[in-house]
Amino acid sequence: MASESANTVVESSTLPKRDNEFYFDDAFAIFQVEDTLFRVRVSYFKESSILHDMFSLPPPTGEVQEGQSDGHPIVLKHDKAQDFKFLLAVLREIYDCGRRPPGSKENWVAVLRLAHKYLMLHVVKPVALSALSNPKIFQPAEKLQLCEELDLELSWAADAIMAYLDHFSTFDEGVPFRERLELKRSFDEKTWEIMMWCREKDLIRRKKHIISGKLDSETVKGWLQSMEGEDVTDERQSE
Repeated sequence: MASESANTVVESSTLPKRDNEFYFDDAFAIFQVEDTLFRVRVSYFKESSILHDMFSLPPPTGEVQEGQSDGHPIVLKHDKAQDFKFLLAVLREIYDCGRRPPGSKENWVAVLRLAHKYLMLHVVKPVALSALSNPKIFQPAEKLQLCEELDLELSWAADAIMAYLDHFSTFDEGVPFRERLELKRSFDEKTWEIMMWCREKDLIRRKKHIISGKLDSETVKGWLQSMEGEDVTDERQSE
């Protein structure tokens, strides 16, 4: 009997629990993330065709519609409950209050990843990028690697590019080849090509004195915005 009782406790402890903030009786979409159930309005996900289609498409014949009950939720694998909960807080504030909720760097990076994963690109993504716009919260390499991971426009990371341009200026003074090679290996080919393109722009700027004074991130941002969508590799080879 003691063994059966212990098994019952273990089994019940593994059942998903309702979130204490985002589980509304009058909502119609139930998601399970890790061991937590969220019941929210379908309209929250109108920007994401991926999430919206999960509960808008009819189920196969003879199967229960997912997302309509706690016993048959839409299970979002590989996401974290705390990240999804903050995404819901963002959606609530955007659509119900027209504002951006406060959050940590980790919160907003998580939302940015979820926006990328679920194609929430026109509302949620810009709000997350705006929340992460302070250049002081990222190391240059961290910001550029986030651009690579989530296919973000590098103009958002103009300050990080500028930090490397300052470092590249020492190449003319003889930076060891090994250090340059290690730096190159830390980025993908496209990012490296763009960084080298910006370096050449800076060398031309300094040589011709097109712009006086120290290079600033707004100048770099302007360069990046002008070339986004172009093939930088081809442009460099033709120069």
